Amino acid sequence: MEQKWQQPEALGRLHVKAIFYQFVHAHLLQKQLQGAQPETEKPTLVEQVMAYLDKHHAEQITLDLLAKQFHYSVRYLTRIFKMQTGYSPIDYLIKVRIQKAAERLQGTDATLQEIAASVGYADPFYFTRLFKKHTGMTSNQYQKRASTQRKGPYRPCDKTELSIAAQEIQRYIGENDSQQVFGGIRQVDRKTTQSMASALIVALSLLVSACAGTPNTAAPNGNVQAVTPVSTERTVTNPLGHEMKVPSQPQRVIASYLEDHLIVLGVKPVAQWSVKGNVVQQYLQKDLAGVPLIPHDLPPEVVMSYNPDLLIVDSAEMVAGDRYSQYAKITPTIAVGTE
Repeated sequence: MEQKWQQPEALGRLHVKAIFYQFVHAHLLQKQLQGAQPETEKPTLVEQVMAYLDKHHAEQITLDLLAKQFHYSVRYLTRIFKMQTGYSPIDYLIKVRIQKAAERLQGTDATLQEIAASVGYADPFYFTRLFKKHTGMTSNQYQKRASTQRKGPYRPCDKTELSIAAQEIQRYIGENDSQQVFGGIRQVDRKTTQSMASALIVALSLLVSACAGTPNTAAPNGNVQAVTPVSTERTVTNPLGHEMKVPSQPQRVIASYLEDHLIVLGVKPVAQWSVKGNVVQQYLQKDLAGVPLIPHDLPPEVVMSYNPDLLIVDSAEMVAGDRYSQYAKITPTIAVGTE
């Protein structure tokens, strides 16, 4: 072919072109007969992980499992996923689970326990709390609304909502008490209950001391006696095992989704839980009138803007990864619902 192409006559080059076209035709015909499909662009790593989580959302999934599945380190996989989606892999998994649960609440007559189990949550009470946290309504409220208004299911994983700040939730669902929960809390047992109770006791005892006010230091006979100065700080160990100094009488408290406890104690928070800036806990609004809203995922920069002297969060997922260290730089932080 090369010799004919180098010939000065145009006829030689025409012959070469004819041979080349014949070769291309034979090659394409062979691929067609073999059922070959046109090559498509290979999905990116993030797309593969998302597809895997969509398919296996009801299973036990850990970051280690994902890393082994896709042959990348946990750190790299988490970083690239969050960079492209705005979510950590496990935060995305939780969003998928909430979406699937919403679809089943709308389209089936399954019980709450069955729906919770079908999306990977053994504890229906935790599922109910998580569902309300992400949608702004209980599962029963959602089901009634869907049946009356015939609206589409809540879709927290739509791309239009990927700007929501991600939570580094490094947890997994398992039966081993020594393992962390990932994507949900295992069925409540005595150890979990005691842990949650101890966390609440630590947090609320601080607030009780604040409500108690300054003690009366005057002597009964009116004579002024020497009074030992009262410390303005207390050193406590939170349920995560971190020792911290907190004000003896905290005044600026953020307790996202735990505001009802504050109200009982007569403490008004400096900010209240919300979703998308408009969904709030309606039954508390009489007591929280005038209290500004803070996003449910508590972005550290927003928390800092309120200058709190105590932060109480309602679950371990809120302080997973490096979130605790970020919050701890701002204010003493206590997590409820961790072991």
